[in-house]
Amino acid sequence: MIGFLCVIAAYVSPDTVFAFLLNSSGAIILFVYLLICISQFVLRRRTPDDQLTVKMWGFPVLTLLTVAGILAILVQMGLDGDTRSQLLLSLLAWGIILAAYVLNRLRRGGEEAPARPEPDSVDRVLLLANETMTEEALERELRDVHAQTGARLHITVPANPVDTGQAEVEGAVFLWEATREAAQERLEGMLAALHSHGIDASGALGDYRPLVALREAAADFHPDLVIISTHARGESTWLRKDLVSAARAELEVPVRHVIPSEVDATA
Repeated sequence: MIGFLCVIAAYVSPDTVFAFLLNSSGAIILFVYLLICISQFVLRRRTPDDQLTVKMWGFPVLTLLTVAGILAILVQMGLDGDTRSQLLLSLLAWGIILAAYVLNRLRRGGEEAPARPEPDSVDRVLLLANETMTEEALERELRDVHAQTGARLHITVPANPVDTGQAEVEGAVFLWEATREAAQERLEGMLAALHSHGIDASGALGDYRPLVALREAAADFHPDLVIISTHARGESTWLRKDLVSAARAELEVPVRHVIPSEVDATA
């Protein structure tokens, strides 16, 4: 839609609106790479070395040099009369985007659906999980749920290249096959652990989009309770996309959010 609007602007007002759009993109790519560098610096320092699949050499020196280089270019753009307008317009565009993001977060936060109370009788429990499937705390949580309710469990695992870690190690040709294999291995490991405790559990791979996978599994399984297992808020892509809130707003059954790492810390 924005592309069509730009074409119309180029035709209707080539010297004003289109010129503004063109100039306002001048420093945007520098902002993008600056944020990428900062994110890489912060996230790598948070991640243990044994969990890093791909390690950039020269860290953190090269990252900091890149940040300094980008800032130097932005300063130079501000000092140069020919490029100053591009920097200012780019800052304006960035400010508008950030303001829209903040307003959207506030709006969605205000509309977050409250968790529904769990029913007295729970016969079917649906679990949505992926990366946390290998954590022992999640298995204990499912065993506790079964001990309390005697419910049948069904697990859906989104076949997502990012969540399975295959996006970082596989090429495009083998990506989806490797993704499904990794997701299936996690699913089978959890099912085997539950079956070893005499728990009636089944599972299947779902759509690569977690909410779609949850929606389709709920339509087939008809659960009385849904459990969504994620990493902690600062580490979870699902939480950054408000998956739990969206599930509570869409599904007609209670949705319980579990963070296995916090369960382990409490234990």
